[in-house]
Amino acid sequence: MASTTVNSPLAALKALGDKTHQVKQTLAQLEAERVVPRLWEGDKTLWQETSSGQEITLGWLRTVEEMRPHVDELQRFGGDLTEPGFSHVVLLGMAGSSLCAEVLRRINTPMAGHPALIVLDSTLPAAVRRVEGMIDPAHTLFLVATKSGMSVEPKALYSYFLEVVGRSKGPNAGENFVAVTDEGSVLEAEANQNTFRRIFLNPGDIADGYSALSFFGLVPAAVMGLDVAAMLDRAEEAVRGCAADLPIARNPGAVLGAALGTLARAGRNKLTLITPPPLAALGLWVEQIVAESTGKHGRGIVPVVGEPLANPDVYGQDRVFVQVRLHDSPGLEENPLLRALSEAGHPIIDLALHDPMDVSAEFFRWEFAMAVAAKVLEVHPFELPDMRESVDCTRALLQEFHERGTLPRLERIAEFERLTLLAEHADSRTTGRDEFVHALRSRFTSVRPGDYFALMAYCDETEDRDALLQLIRVQVRDALKVATTVGYGPRLLHATGQLHRGGPDNGLFLQLTADDGGDMPIPGQSFGFATLAEAQAMGDFQSLAARGRRIVRIHLGTDVDLGLRALPSLIADAIRRE
Repeated sequence: MASTTVNSPLAALKALGDKTHQVKQTLAQLEAERVVPRLWEGDKTLWQETSSGQEITLGWLRTVEEMRPHVDELQRFGGDLTEPGFSHVVLLGMAGSSLCAEVLRRINTPMAGHPALIVLDSTLPAAVRRVEGMIDPAHTLFLVATKSGMSVEPKALYSYFLEVVGRSKGPNAGENFVAVTDEGSVLEAEANQNTFRRIFLNPGDIADGYSALSFFGLVPAAVMGLDVAAMLDRAEEAVRGCAADLPIARNPGAVLGAALGTLARAGRNKLTLITPPPLAALGLWVEQIVAESTGKHGRGIVPVVGEPLANPDVYGQDRVFVQVRLHDSPGLEENPLLRALSEAGHPIIDLALHDPMDVSAEFFRWEFAMAVAAKVLEVHPFELPDMRESVDCTRALLQEFHERGTLPRLERIAEFERLTLLAEHADSRTTGRDEFVHALRSRFTSVRPGDYFALMAYCDETEDRDALLQLIRVQVRDALKVATTVGYGPRLLHATGQLHRGGPDNGLFLQLTADDGGDMPIPGQSFGFATLAEAQAMGDFQSLAARGRRIVRIHLGTDVDLGLRALPSLIADAIRRE
């Protein structure tokens, strides 16, 4: 692996403190059980049999090898896009099908002459409307990325933009679309029927979250004009570094996975990721693979991404800090905050990359690490026993809307100006600032050491909103000394939803919703994007509540930004210890 020339696998663990011996014991046990060779051999008995009968998918181990023959094809495809006059490429996908592309987009800039890449992984009307306003549909290429073609989000987005493009291009609208999907999927049939410009058929034995180095990641890379061959070269170094014939202590993926799994079992299950620029966006992808792979059967590693680094006194004893940086960024010894955390006894793992191109190697390192960490935690990395629950809830809610014309509503607990606090059940209903704060405080008083606070924002993402959500999470962290996470819906359903439902019951969930713009119709459906987004938020809420998770909703009203700006002072009062 390219980054191991900067720090070897075991050297990266030098700051684990009193947990170093435990991690080395885990590595010895994994080596004695031949875990790495058995993984490469495709031994499906490494993990307990899936309770759902879900197929174990290990195709990701061979993805780099299988993508090699397609390099010239991908580079030609990317180069050809400079000729038809496409000014933008919009990727329509969700989580595993979109997050790698979003990371590449944020870390890199398109090569000269290549169209700008936009990732649309939201069903919120404001997000759809924003993207539509950025493009000329007739001169935009749409990448429809989904394994099955049946996922509700890409299906709705594809239907909408096919109709939009059809207004100017009529029956030739398909030439503005490219499919990235599995062979035999519904989308493949749809793409053939509508004469898509291209169809990229991905190997079917790759789990959605482990698909970064397949067509799902490489097609967007080619669109941007990135060097696909170089990306695979770096990833191949990672593959060789994790080879079956190497001692496990020299395997970067196995060492990272063993460390994270061992620390989680010892109570350090809040993986706090530090990714200095230009790698900040990498956390979006890492968050998804960690949550999806480990969060089940009451166990799991909680990925904490984007939380600002602070002094040791605001952290509990449940943290492990993992820094992924470029080699010329400050390491453990050069970063005063990291050094202070280490001196306070917090485990630190420092991973250094040569340059941003190493991110493709990092994709494989973390894939391998999560397969190993899941083994240590005794959970199945590729089983998603709880993921479908919110999907099924959404489907049932949409059916209810089709039959009755309305969705169920939560009960109001308290109101203040434009804000409404809601839950499944309310004993009483109050109004006023003090009453709102009191009702909110009753939720925060349940927070205990080892818990985490999850902000789930069902609104379109902007820089200003990011800043406000960051302010809120820092308030909660500093006051209650707990880990905090922030996610935008509905993407979070597929990124952290498995962990929220199946992982440890130690989360306090605050769901934020809003009337963010008017509705937009979805062709062929009896509901529009606003109804779909509300059904997803409600399905998320109901699914968590049914499992006894602590969840409450704040509805921000018709002005998202005004509502968000009112929240920090209210939450500050609610979490103040009296």
